[in-house]
Amino acid sequence: IGKLKENDTKSERELGQLAIDEMTKAHEILKTIKDNEKLKQNRFYRDGIQNFEAYALNNGSIESSAGPVGGRYHCLIEALMSLPVNEDPKLKEFERQFGETDDKGTIIRWTFAPSYELWDEETKRIKRLLPTKVWHSWDKLSLFFEVFNNYEKIRDEKIKKNEMLGAVGLNMIFEELNSVMSYKQDSKRYLREFDVGEYKVHLGRVFDFTKELLLSDQVKTTSQKVTNNDKPEIPFSFSEVGVLTIGSSKPLPFKKDTRTFSILKLLIKKPKGFYYGEIVDEVEGANASGIKNPKNIYYEICRGIASRLAGIGILDFLIFDFNTAKINPLYKRIS
Repeated sequence: IGKLKENDTKSERELGQLAIDEMTKAHEILKTIKDNEKLKQNRFYRDGIQNFEAYALNNGSIESSAGPVGGRYHCLIEALMSLPVNEDPKLKEFERQFGETDDKGTIIRWTFAPSYELWDEETKRIKRLLPTKVWHSWDKLSLFFEVFNNYEKIRDEKIKKNEMLGAVGLNMIFEELNSVMSYKQDSKRYLREFDVGEYKVHLGRVFDFTKELLLSDQVKTTSQKVTNNDKPEIPFSFSEVGVLTIGSSKPLPFKKDTRTFSILKLLIKKPKGFYYGEIVDEVEGANASGIKNPKNIYYEICRGIASRLAGIGILDFLIFDFNTAKINPLYKRIS
């Protein structure tokens, strides 16, 4: 999950660093006029310059909802916007190197950090896609766990670092978490962070992803064993009345007119396998339109078949995961 997040946010991080590098150069140029008489008492210019430097001193961890990239950008904008260009022609000329001007020499667009706009677009794209990302759900669950288990430790660390805004925000979400955990039913309650419905979605998304990942790894391991195994082919048969016989093992009867029977017939017909979504019409018949999530249903059926086979000592007849199923190529049908 961590690697997925790293890959999905790689472009955003790289663009953010490029924007910071460009803004740092602009800041150095902007500082060269700090001794201008008209700027010595200009609080907005001074605050913009000093706040930008505060981000660097705190390695980008200064408390701001804008974050290290947006925060730096707004600091420079504040300093540039405060320049009294109408009072000093030299300052007006100086300002032009930071942006695009119209016919009257007025800045109509800032260009000192071209990568910032690209970063901003990418950040908005990532934010829009968050509800579809399993790593976002994992982050939400991790936040719940960390705050619930280590609230006092995290709070004390923030206070020690003088991150008072962070400590206040942490206290707010801790109180909200307590409200959720104590099952208080308050119609006016606003859940800013720990909305129960959303967390059910997050939990389901992480569960499905983890299950599918583990099953895929299991299939890879099984496939490797099959590839490296010199065992002779094992014969099996499946009769019209639903009796599965594998080698010399005890025959297993399966009830006709059931999903299990239908899936076994399809496995015999398509031993190389199929995706669950492909077989809905064949398994369900006229009821196919009523099946909303065949993956869960057919996966559990395959698991049931595998469980019955395990009861007679057959552990590798089926190879299946959350999406597909097939018969192990070690097994060959004779009738």
